[in-house]
Amino acid sequence: MNSFVGKFKGEVREYCERLESGLLLLEQDPENEQVIGEIFRIMHTMKGSGGMFGFDLLSDVTHDLESLFEIFKSKRHKIDSEVISFTLNSLDGLLNLMIQKPKKEHLLQAKKMKADTLLQIARFTASEISTETEDRPTTSSPSPVPATAQTTWYISFIPDEKIFNNGTNPLYLIDELNALGECNVQVLLDRLPKLGEINPSLCYVSWNLFIATSEQMETLQDVFIFVADQAQIEIVKVSSGNSVRNERVLADFLNAQQNQEKWEPAELEIFKALTEPGASLPEVSEEDNISTKSAGEIAKNAVFAPATVDSIRVDSVKIDQYMNLVSELITAQSRLEQISSTLKVPELDAISETFGKLGRQLRDNAFDMSLIPLQSIGTRFKRLVHDLSKSLGKEVVLVTEGMETELDKNIIEKLTEPMLHIIRNSLDHGIESSKIRQEKKKELVGTISIKAYTVGSSVRIDIEDDGAGLDIEKIRQKAIEKGIITGQARLTSEETALLILEPGFSTSEVVTDVSGRGIGMDVARKRIQEMRGSIEIYTEKDRYTRFSIQLPLSLSIIDGLLVSVMDSSFVIASAVIKKIYTISRSSLKNDFRQVVEIEGIQFPYLNMHEEFFGQNSLPEEQYVVVVGFDNQLFGLVVDEVIREYQAVIKPLGKLLKGHDIFSGASILGTGQLALVVDTNKIIKKYS
Repeated sequence: MNSFVGKFKGEVREYCERLESGLLLLEQDPENEQVIGEIFRIMHTMKGSGGMFGFDLLSDVTHDLESLFEIFKSKRHKIDSEVISFTLNSLDGLLNLMIQKPKKEHLLQAKKMKADTLLQIARFTASEISTETEDRPTTSSPSPVPATAQTTWYISFIPDEKIFNNGTNPLYLIDELNALGECNVQVLLDRLPKLGEINPSLCYVSWNLFIATSEQMETLQDVFIFVADQAQIEIVKVSSGNSVRNERVLADFLNAQQNQEKWEPAELEIFKALTEPGASLPEVSEEDNISTKSAGEIAKNAVFAPATVDSIRVDSVKIDQYMNLVSELITAQSRLEQISSTLKVPELDAISETFGKLGRQLRDNAFDMSLIPLQSIGTRFKRLVHDLSKSLGKEVVLVTEGMETELDKNIIEKLTEPMLHIIRNSLDHGIESSKIRQEKKKELVGTISIKAYTVGSSVRIDIEDDGAGLDIEKIRQKAIEKGIITGQARLTSEETALLILEPGFSTSEVVTDVSGRGIGMDVARKRIQEMRGSIEIYTEKDRYTRFSIQLPLSLSIIDGLLVSVMDSSFVIASAVIKKIYTISRSSLKNDFRQVVEIEGIQFPYLNMHEEFFGQNSLPEEQYVVVVGFDNQLFGLVVDEVIREYQAVIKPLGKLLKGHDIFSGASILGTGQLALVVDTNKIIKKYS
C-alpha cells in the first residue's frame, strides 16, 4: 500500500504543476474555456483520489476549490486575477495537506484555506444575489440545475476480485458518483460464492447504477481513472434529462441491454475499461456526435481498453543507478579492449568489438532516458515572475524560446536554483518601475526572456531583461571598497560585470526580502561551476542585461578523442573537434602571439607539451586538434592522437579541483587516468 501512496503523492505534485501552468495561461487568456475545464477536471480527480487514499484534508480543500472553479466552468462569471493569485497560493498549501494523520497545525491550515475559498465563492455568489434583487436576468443565478440541463447515464462497475490489493475501496468510488448527481444504485451479488468459499481479501460485489448529472462524460470517467485496468466499466448515455426515477425508461433500457437490442434514442456512448486484448474506443465528441451513428455502426461489444503504454513512470534513483551501471560497463569494456589488443586473439577481438557496440547502444539509451527538456522547470520561472512582479508593483512578462532543449536530469535539478536567483535579481534590480520606464520612453511592461539552444556538446541558456542595465562604474567602485579589486586594476566591461558574482557583492542600498544581501549571485555561479559550466554577463546601460550560461549536455558520459602528451593521457570531446592536422615543431611560431597558420587559416594554439612539461623531450612531429567555440577556432597541440574513446567522466579529486581547464577524469582500460579537457575554458584562458 505504501508504494501506491508514494505514487499518488508524485501524481499530486504533477497535478499541481499542471494547475500552475494552466492558471498562468489563464492570466493571459482569462476566457480560455478549455483551460478552465482542464483545471476543473484535475481538481475533481485530486478530490476523489485524495479521499480514496485517506488524504481527507487534501480532498476537502480541493472540493471547495473545485466549487469555486465550477462558477467559471459554468460561465456564470469570468475569472479574474485575484482568483488566479489566490489559487496559486492555495496550491502551495495543498502539498502540505497531503498527510494521512494530520496534526493540529494541518487542521488549522485546512480550516483557514477552506474559509478563504468560501470567501472567494461568496465574492461571486453575492454579486449574483445582488443582480437578482435588481431584477436583472437571472441566468447567472446559482439556482439548482434544472432537470432538462441534466443527462441520465447508466454505469456498470464490475471490479476485479483482487482490486483490494492496491488499496482501492470501491465504496469510495460509489460515494464520489453520488456527489456528482442523483443516483439510483443496485448492488449485484451474482459473483458471491458459497459461504465456506469466501475469501475476505477478494471483492465479489459489483454495481449497476443510474445517475442524473450536469457533469460531462469525462468527469464520470475520471472517477474510475485509477481503476481503469482493474475493473470492467461501462458508461452509457440513457437519456437527456433526469430519468433515474422513471421506472419505465429504466426498465426499457435494461431490457434492451439484456437482449442486446437497439436502444432508442440511439445516442449511446460507451466507456469500458477491460483487460481483454483487442479492445477499442468509438470516437466521442463533446456534443455527443456519436448519436449521429446508428447502433449497427457501433459494435455491441465495443469496449474501451487501456491505451498502448507509450511511457512509464520510473524513479529518478533507478535512472541514476542505470547510468552508473552503464558507466561501469563502458569502463570494463575498455579494459577488455586493452587486453584484446595485447593478446591479439581474433575471437577475443570479435567479442570485444561486439561488447563495444552493445556498450555504445546502452550508453545512448541511458543518455536519452536521462535527458529532460528545460520546459519541465519552466512553470517555476513563470510562477516566480508572476508572484514577484505583483509584490514589487511592476508589470513584467516572461518570454521563453527553445525550452524543448534537453539536458541531463541531474543538470536540470541543479540548474533551477541559479536560474531562479538570476530571474529574481532581474526583477528586483533590472526591470524599472512603470513610471521610470515611461520617463525613459520604454514599453511600460518589462520583459524577461529565456532562450536556450545547443552549441556543440554544450547547451547555452541566455536570461535577458530589458531593464536599466548594469552600472559598470558603480560596480567598480563597490568592488574597490570591498577590497575585491585594487584601484589600479584594469578590467573590461565584461570582466567588471562579472564582479557581481563575487561573494558578498551587492550594489543595493536597501536589503529587501527579494535581494540585496549579496548571497544570491555568487551561489548561482558556484552551482553552475559545479556542473562544469560557465557564466558570462553582457550589459548596456538602460537597454539590457544578459546572463549567458553554458553547460555540458551530460555530466557522466561523452564521446571523445583520446590523446597523449608525454606519458599522460587526455580526452577531448568529439563534438567540439573540427579537424586534426599533423605539424612539425618548426612550423609552430613561438612568438608572443602563439598563432599557427594551416590551409590559409590563422588561429591561436596551446602546445600542451610545453605548457605542462616544458620544452624537454619535445617531439619533432606533433598533432594539432582544432576545436571550435563561439565561431572561434583554437588549436590544441598534442604529442599523439590515439583513438576515439567513450569517456565515463568522474569528478576531480581535491588535488586537481583548482585546475578549471579540466572538467573531470576518466579511467582507461589500463587503469590509468585520462583528464577530460574543458576546451571552452582553455580557449578563454589562452586565446
